[in-house]
Amino acid sequence: AVLGRKVCITFRNPLAGALTVLLPCVMGALLGSVFQGIGGKLFIQQVPFFFILVTGSCFQSMGNMAEMVEERTYMKYETSEALYSEAVLALVNFCVDVPLALAGASAQILIAFAFSGYPLSLLPTIFGWTLLVFFVYDSLFACVAAFAPDAQL
Repeated sequence: AVLGRKVCITFRNPLAGALTVLLPCVMGALLGSVFQGIGGKLFIQQVPFFFILVTGSCFQSMGNMAEMVEERTYMKYETSEALYSEAVLALVNFCVDVPLALAGASAQILIAFAFSGYPLSLLPTIFGWTLLVFFVYDSLFACVAAFAPDAQL
């Protein structure tokens, strides 16, 4: 029931799903067009591409923090009434929010990589490390949102 409610709430708001996936696609296309063909340049000229690619992936989840704090507030009320446990909401968020964020981050990385001109043999390394950094920061922002008393703070 909690999963069904989360899916309905997420997809009822078209901006929630669209921004989570489409905005990273636009950012990937923008980053890729700025650094188009960077794979054929000197290493020192390639460093800004990697820095911006990783940094952009890191801060992708920051925009969802206010929503996470608000959702946690509702969870507190509902768990105090013994409607469900905290673990249920954590599992539901893992099943709905993580795949959307993963799709957006993956699209951003792949689109930027497609423009870069790097050989395909480098894709697993670049994709893997950038995605790993994305997951670390996504978890960090979720942790901060869990401890924040309100969305404004």
